[in-house]
Amino acid sequence: MKLTYHPLPDEEVIRIACEGTVSLRGAPSGSDPLQDLLGPHCFRHKVVLNLERAEGMDTSGLAWLINLVGRFKHTSGKVVLYGAAMPVRQMLDVLGLAGEVPIATTEHLAIELASGPTAGGDDARPAGGLIRPPAGAFIGKPTTDVG
Repeated sequence: MKLTYHPLPDEEVIRIACEGTVSLRGAPSGSDPLQDLLGPHCFRHKVVLNLERAEGMDTSGLAWLINLVGRFKHTSGKVVLYGAAMPVRQMLDVLGLAGEVPIATTEHLAIELASGPTAGGDDARPAGGLIRPPAGAFIGKPTTDVG
């Protein structure tokens, strides 16, 4: 996994691009690639994480992502993902984590969401484009019961 900082004109939000498989395999124990890139206080900021070039995610990447969201919440920062492929979104949903990980459909919506209040942010969601289904909802093809 390669993380790259891409500056935005508005420095209120930090934009990071992720390439390759979201994974911590081969990384030293206890390391955090985002913290390595942005420094020890990165979790206090508002960050959008672009997953458009992420090729997939293994269990270590999933654990990192869940930990990442928790660390941002704990330090009053905010992270919003966008560009996540359908299998990543489905994995989060199947595991019951879709409501815990904010995922927007576009960079613009991710920045808008990240720019909102950091506490009690449900009222700060953009009107459309946030992929955050109700807990237990399945993102996939609907099925019909025929009998």
